[in-house]
Amino acid sequence: MHKLYVKCLSLIVWGIFLVKAAQAQTILSSLESTWEIALKNNPDQQTYLLNIQKAEQELKIAKSYKYFNADLSFNAQNNLKIASTPVPGALVQQPNEQTVLVQFGRQFVYNTGINLSRSLYNRQQRLSELLSKENIALKTLEKEVFEQVLKEQIAQLYYTCILSRELITISQKNLALADTLFINADSRFQKGLSDKLELNQTQIKQNQVRQKLLQNQELYTQNTEDLKLLLGLGIEDSLQITETLPKTISEEIPSLSAESDKSLQVLAKQIEMTDLEIKSSKAASYPTLGLYSYIGTQQFRDVFGLSLSSDDWNGNQYMGINLNIPLFSGFARKSQFKISQLNQQLTKTESQNTRREIENENLDLINHFNFSRQSAQRAGENYRLFAESLQLSYQRYGRGLTALDTYLKTLEDYLNAEDTYFSQLAETLRSQAKIRSKTE
Repeated sequence: MHKLYVKCLSLIVWGIFLVKAAQAQTILSSLESTWEIALKNNPDQQTYLLNIQKAEQELKIAKSYKYFNADLSFNAQNNLKIASTPVPGALVQQPNEQTVLVQFGRQFVYNTGINLSRSLYNRQQRLSELLSKENIALKTLEKEVFEQVLKEQIAQLYYTCILSRELITISQKNLALADTLFINADSRFQKGLSDKLELNQTQIKQNQVRQKLLQNQELYTQNTEDLKLLLGLGIEDSLQITETLPKTISEEIPSLSAESDKSLQVLAKQIEMTDLEIKSSKAASYPTLGLYSYIGTQQFRDVFGLSLSSDDWNGNQYMGINLNIPLFSGFARKSQFKISQLNQQLTKTESQNTRREIENENLDLINHFNFSRQSAQRAGENYRLFAESLQLSYQRYGRGLTALDTYLKTLEDYLNAEDTYFSQLAETLRSQAKIRSKTE
């Protein structure tokens, strides 16, 4: 019985160990390492990689005009009624002045062979190849745009997690203080040394602090789950950030230029591609030159059937050059050329507008960072002073030198200063994260 109990206990412990092992833990020590994990494991990243692979395969298709096209063919034809051809009578031992209708051919004809063809000159196909190459570069730039946006999102979530974690620690300390106040007030009330109003005031403050703690815990949980999603982690995986909240924020700001935004590089590449599209529209009016050849055999029979004997098959081989000169297409080529020009103008206009927007956004971002950083410094100083005042007020309250109302008012001011400071600090960290995502 004892051995069975030991075996069951061992299985339970082993099962718990396997469950814990299945839950992977990811430790984040810095923003850079977090970016690295996201760029490697983000589920949306795979979509952009597949688009690049698709563009590479499209390039191979566009290059196919450089090679011979070959196909094996076989066809059988039943001449239900052979056409009559007028010939001079002398050819069939008739009077020369007489015209005789003669049928050439047999009822059943079989052909089999290999068709070969190759383009010798086709400007439009060449431009199509160049467009496919540029499309690969475009898809790569689109991937970089996604990565830039992803880094910005991750940086904001990363710092929000650190900030909310710090707020949880502070809220827990505040709750311990509020609990102490309530316990003291309750003890005084039970001894008849205070009234119900004092007890209610401390309980209200206790509930407010507890509510703030729950809000911070919810914020941390929500941002952690969002961060795990962007990092490509599962719901069951755990996440730990070892970096602490920075004591000071550097005043140095990397220089921001419009070119640092990847979206402008995408538009620049699209403008290059519209140049090729215009040339391709022009090339639709250029002549094309091709080479074709056929190597095969044929068999003629008066009755249905197919002979496999080599004596019944006759060779049939030829080759030629195909020159095609476009003359008129109902103004379709001209309209396509106009469309390509308009597309280029639209892309250039969009690029110019986007550049102005990015320049204004960068300027606003730098100004907001400077203002929020200075505001956070002032709010941090006030927060420190209110913390000192709270401690002094608590000491005075403990010695009976300050009424509870006065101490609760100091505590309320401290909590407001705390909210203001961390709100400004969050704005500063978000602005800093956006700047770093554009420059790193």
